[in-house]
Amino acid sequence: MNETNQLNGVISVQWRINPYTGEPTWTYGNWGGKGWSAGQFTPPGQEPNWDVGSNGPLDAIFKVHDKAYQDLQNAWNASAKSKQDIADYWNSTLAADSQMRRGIQDLEDNDWGNPRPGTGLTDDRMVVAGIQADRLFALKGLRDIENLKNLKNPDTGKSENPVSPNGDPHSGLPWPGGIDDTTCETGTQATRVRQFIVDFPHLAGTGSI
Repeated sequence: MNETNQLNGVISVQWRINPYTGEPTWTYGNWGGKGWSAGQFTPPGQEPNWDVGSNGPLDAIFKVHDKAYQDLQNAWNASAKSKQDIADYWNSTLAADSQMRRGIQDLEDNDWGNPRPGTGLTDDRMVVAGIQADRLFALKGLRDIENLKNLKNPDTGKSENPVSPNGDPHSGLPWPGGIDDTTCETGTQATRVRQFIVDFPHLAGTGSI
């Protein structure tokens, strides 16, 4: 399925309902959006068709992220579900999310790639989707750090280990995302959202991208 609006060359961004979970989510291209892969919602327990291409640079970043999530889920499914396996699951999740966010930020630093064909304009829907994903996964990362600290089983939601204030008991390293990092992250996100409102006032706050 090609999620590109053929009238103006802009990749479609729209709200959909996941038929398998009932959750509403925004989707972008073929690979952006919770549960949205290869241009459709993926049934639980199935892998998407990795042969389906991506629509543009942001969609390519989302595809890499989807594949990383599939790989870590496969590793978890094949594991013994030990405490180390739980730690590996959350560390892999944090690493995949961090890689995606770095890709989005690199894309932003390069003015969001090439302009739309024939217009010379930045694809504002790509900007919206990129900033939204970056913001959402920044907040998700804070929750996942807590999941790692508590060794929360991703299947049962049960914490297998009380929080250690001295850091990760498996690696001996301090926990990522300390209070200074959290404050900086939140401040960075707020700055990016404010700049988005300045650059795209016709889209900000409309609920429609």
